[in-house]
Amino acid sequence: MAKLYFNYSVMNAGKSAHLLLVRHNYIENGDKVLLFTSVKDDRSGIGKVASRIGISADAIAVSPEDDIFDIAQKLNAESPVTAVLVDEVQFMTPEQVYQMSEIVDTLELPCLTWGLKNNFQGQLFSPAVENMLALADEINLIKTVCHCGKRATMILKYNPDGSIVQGGEVVETGGESRYVSVCRKHWKEGNIGPRARQAVFEAGYGTKVVCQSCETVFPSIFGDPEQANDCAAKLEGDKISGFFGSTVADACEFHFARGVPEEAKQGVICDACIRGHLQEGRLLRTSSWFDNDPPRNAAPLAALSVATNDDIREAIAKSMEEQE
Repeated sequence: MAKLYFNYSVMNAGKSAHLLLVRHNYIENGDKVLLFTSVKDDRSGIGKVASRIGISADAIAVSPEDDIFDIAQKLNAESPVTAVLVDEVQFMTPEQVYQMSEIVDTLELPCLTWGLKNNFQGQLFSPAVENMLALADEINLIKTVCHCGKRATMILKYNPDGSIVQGGEVVETGGESRYVSVCRKHWKEGNIGPRARQAVFEAGYGTKVVCQSCETVFPSIFGDPEQANDCAAKLEGDKISGFFGSTVADACEFHFARGVPEEAKQGVICDACIRGHLQEGRLLRTSSWFDNDPPRNAAPLAALSVATNDDIREAIAKSMEEQE
């Protein structure tokens, strides 16, 4: 029995590749398929469905005034059609979605459609998508993942400088480099992920984090001038405090046991510099927020929660002498 299928996804999920594979399988079996797309999608030229992996196919480009059912009916009368495929449903009109259902109910042909469900504002992309969700016999998600590894269900749009776009035109073809698919949590946070942040950084935009000790420059996390991947700790006095983004100091504190070396500058310090000081035996970790990672040499320092810096330095030096 013929059905109306809606295969939806977020950006960069391989939607067009999935469609073209379905088309290829039909053609390999000797079947005739009709492929429709919107005139609004002109990224590869009008009347062309193309995937980023390098495959493409010619399609019937329809404008809002076109009747998809009428076109399919005429072409089916010329020679029998096995299936009708429609790309970029989000750019169609609600009337055209109804016409797709008529292809199924009147011509008794399966109609397989693909499109985006959500826009970057977290709403259904268009009235056409609303109609499709109401009329489709089967609704299938084409899965992809967020930069955190969770399923991506939302779309973030961002400016060249990495700032998140909150409003403006919803319908905008092309510009894939300004969109990123993420999970709901990171959509709420406006977190475009390390790969997109790196691209923004390499393009000359975005906040830069500079290690004061070695002067290495890192792209900022969330625009914070003191927080980057592999550079999210700070040296104040003889104490280093680490934060999210640091792989060696996150949620930890370190102290220099025998004074701060000349090459260690006050301010932001990167993981590479911290590792160097640890290898030289200059640093002692004095606290950690993680229950499964207790601070070393906790006993000599247990009574120093309100002690002075001089007291801490003396206790650290004593502890180091005992270890030697």
